[in-house]
Amino acid sequence: MLRVLWLIPCLMLVSCAAPAQTEEVEVCRPDGVEPAQLGIGPLEFAPQSFLASVQTSGPAGGYAIAIQLNETGAARLATLTREQLSQPVDLKLDDEVIASPVVHTPILDGRILIAGDFTRFTVTEIVERLAPPCLPDEDVAE
Repeated sequence: MLRVLWLIPCLMLVSCAAPAQTEEVEVCRPDGVEPAQLGIGPLEFAPQSFLASVQTSGPAGGYAIAIQLNETGAARLATLTREQLSQPVDLKLDDEVIASPVVHTPILDGRILIAGDFTRFTVTEIVERLAPPCLPDEDVAE
């Protein structure tokens, strides 16, 4: 099981803008990698209802998973996080819980950042399972 330390809504980030040295890396799902369903608490999100990417920041190269839900998903998440203040909410890939962060503030814009002591391999492996399939000529992120 992966240990994740934070679920951070954009509302807690300065100006909702990424730091100058932050980079988002889009990833696609290569052949042979099984897709996963994203679950947040009791909610399940179809693959076409969100975008997932690998996020890196700073010279130390910390890694995180960035998820942007579509408008419908963002509204569902806002309702859930309002109802679950100060409570843990499971984040799941299929039936596997990858984190159980406590909700400290409602997440109103559908943007989630899952950060912790991740390696690039670990976040890429998770994001590949959440990403759309690679097109025949796309390179897979390392």
